[in-house]
Formats: sequence, structure tokens, C-alpha cells
Amino acid sequence: MNYYLIVTYECNLSCKYCGGTKAIEPKEISYEIETLKNFLDRDEDDLRHISFYGGEPLLRPELVEDVMDLGLEKYTIQTNGYFLDSLSREKLKKFDSVLVSIDGVPEVTDSMRGEGTYDLVLRKIRRVRSSINNLFARMVVSLGSELYRDVKHLLGLGVFDYVHWQIDFELIWRDSPYSDVEIRNFFRKYECDLKRLIDFWISKLEQGEVLGIAPFIGITRDLLSNRVSGMRCGSGEDFYAISTDGGIYPCPEMTHLPNWRIGEISSSNPSDLPKIKVGKPCISCSLRDTCGGRCLYLNIYRERTGVGFELCCSSTRTMIERLRKYIPKLKELISSGVISTKDFSVDLRNGCEVIP
Repeated sequence: MNYYLIVTYECNLSCKYCGGTKAIEPKEISYEIETLKNFLDRDEDDLRHISFYGGEPLLRPELVEDVMDLGLEKYTIQTNGYFLDSLSREKLKKFDSVLVSIDGVPEVTDSMRGEGTYDLVLRKIRRVRSSINNLFARMVVSLGSELYRDVKHLLGLGVFDYVHWQIDFELIWRDSPYSDVEIRNFFRKYECDLKRLIDFWISKLEQGEVLGIAPFIGITRDLLSNRVSGMRCGSGEDFYAISTDGGIYPCPEMTHLPNWRIGEISSSNPSDLPKIKVGKPCISCSLRDTCGGRCLYLNIYRERTGVGFELCCSSTRTMIERLRKYIPKLKELISSGVISTKDFSVDLRNGCEVIP
């Protein structure tokens, strides 16, 4: 089983789309690590995975290292990168993957995360890069972003293995700070960039180069094999969030919702945690088996979303259908040995947004 472990709700930044420290109590872990160990010992899966989450988890490096000493089969972390050098090289090497938040070119990253963030984060990354196995750039795409430019920029730095992105939640909610006109204009530009980026990615595949654009890799892998996908992030299916008080939730974005507390690490058995499925409109969508439902949280609270919800779904359809169009070509490239199916066998069960 996979678990997001919320180390702290505190954060040293106050990003535009997040706001920084969350108003959730307790801010810090209030249970004993032994309680967590006992819960994980009850998990009979061959692969037990902890993904450190926050807040900013590396504000508490000692706690992260203590949990890593439990010796699970897989560890990942989502971090803003400010404190990457607070962990020992030995511990950094134990991460299956490290996801660092960075939103593209310097001016975009700094406008969202604070002046000087881009330079500082890259400096920290380069300091420890040799100790990181799979480094993901985790973008948030919002007003001011240019997907095509920003993804190419990050891949061109030569430090990230993969790039993925999340569409700013503020573009989806009904009480968005952005007008409907701004939101429609954003998605119009985003879809154009999406098509352009896919075409660029395919052109590189034709040359035998597989760029690490995680959403394209994940979707293409399943289109090639006709695999039916569940919720891409795993939330509510095989990926759960453990809050600072030991409560278990379907998704780390839902830990402020008491009604969605579905277990306790002190008493629950991992195999008994309920499976939470998406509902309408996703279950009747023709792309359900490929998309997986996109976001459990947004699906459950569909009535609170605005025009951005359907526009986001439209952009997902555009992405999937654009990639599907190229599948015959990719099968030819595989058959001729230009690329291999192994090029798409990346482990993306790490909090990565396959469906942005």
C-alpha cells in the first residue's frame, strides 16, 4: 500500500496557489513513531511506500530520517527544495524519487513562490543531485504560465529526469479569484500549448529520444497496452493520506474534512481501508478507463466547482486524443527498434500528476 505521510502542516513559503501553512491542527505529528510502525507492520503488501508530504516535510528532517529508518520498501518525497541538503546523502539515495516544486522559467517560479526561489532551489538541487535517483520537477500551471515554454525550459536545465504539472486549483473552484473570462482564456492557451508540446515530444521520439514528460509517458504506456486505469494518483484506492494526528484520509487534500476520516493508524488494518470511487460525471465519460477520473477530491465536491471543471476535462480529452492519434506511429517506432516499450515503464506511483 502507498501512504502520504504528512510530516507537518507548516511551510516556509506562501505560494500564490496554496497560501503556505495550512490551518489544520495539530500542525505537527502528535503520535509516536512506534504507532506508525505498528500500523505499517499490519500492511501485508509486498511493497509498502511512504511519500513524505506537507506543508514542507523537510522542515522536520530528523522525523523524515526516523521514518526512513523503519526500512520500508519504497520512499518518495514532495518538497519545495529549500532544505534538500538537510538530509544526509545516505538518506537521499534511499528515495525512489524526489519531487521538487518549480514552476518553469525564473520569472514564473518567483512570481508564484517568492523572489529568489528559482535560483535558490536550483542551487540546492545541484548541490545534492548526484545523490538523487529520479528527480521530478513538479510544476503548478496557472495564469502567467506557458506550458510549452516552461516544460522545455525545465527539461533543458539538465538536472531533472522528469517533469509533470498540476493545474492550479484556483482555476477550478466556483469561488475562484479569477473571472470566467480569465479562466477560459487560460484554458484556450493551455490547450494550444498542450498540443504543441505533444507534437514536440513525438518528434523527439521519432529521433529515438524519450523526453521525461511524465503525463505523456503514463498515458502513452497505457494506450500502447490497452490498460484500464483506476484513479491515476491512487487516492482512495491504494494510496491514502496519514494526517498529523494519525487519522487516515483518501487524499492529502482532504485532511481538513472530518467526514472523510476513514481510519486511524492506531487501530485500522490497511487491508480494511475502504475503497473510494469517483462518481458522476466521470463514471459515464468515454475516457474514464484512460483518464481514471483525474481528481477524487474535485469529483466528490463537483458542486463547488465552476467553469474551470469542464474546461479542465476538455483539456484532458485533448491530451489523451492527441496522444492516441500517434499510437500507430509509436508502434512502428517500437517495431523498428527506434524506441522500446521499456522507455515508458517509469514508476509514476509517487504523487506525480499523470492527469494534470
